[in-house]
Amino acid sequence: MHLHLGEISDSFAHSVHQDFQENTQVQFPVPREKGVGGSSLINCMLYVRGNKRDYDQWVDNGATGRSWNDVYSYFLKAENNTDPEIANNGYHSTGGFLTVSTPPQTNALKEAFAAAAPEVGYDHRDINGEKQTGK
Repeated sequence: MHLHLGEISDSFAHSVHQDFQENTQVQFPVPREKGVGGSSLINCMLYVRGNKRDYDQWVDNGATGRSWNDVYSYFLKAENNTDPEIANNGYHSTGGFLTVSTPPQTNALKEAFAAAAPEVGYDHRDINGEKQTGK
C-alpha cells in the first residue's frame, strides 16, 4: 500500500498545530479518501471484531442482546478464514461470506518488531483470538 503523503491533493486534511511539538508551526498531511467508507478505505483492510469488553459494557449500559456471548456466534458464522494455522482453532471459522486471511507478505521491519516484542514481555496476539489486548 502506498500513501501519497507528499502530494498536494484535496483528499488531504492537515493536522492542527500542536503546542508540545518542537516546531509548533508544522502541519502534517492526514490522508483521507473519497468513496464509501472514507478514511476506512486506507485502513489496510484489517478484520477486527472489536473488544469483548466493549460489547459487555454496552449491555451494562442497556443494550440487551449485544454482549460478546450474544454476538460471537454471528462473527463465526460470517467468517471464512483461509489461514490453516488458525482457521479452526475455536476463535475463527470457515464457510462464511467474509473471507479473511493473514497477509502473506512480510518485510524486515515487521520481522524485527515481531522478534523484539517477546524480549520486552509482549506475546504475538491474534486480535480476534482468545487474548485480544495486553501482555
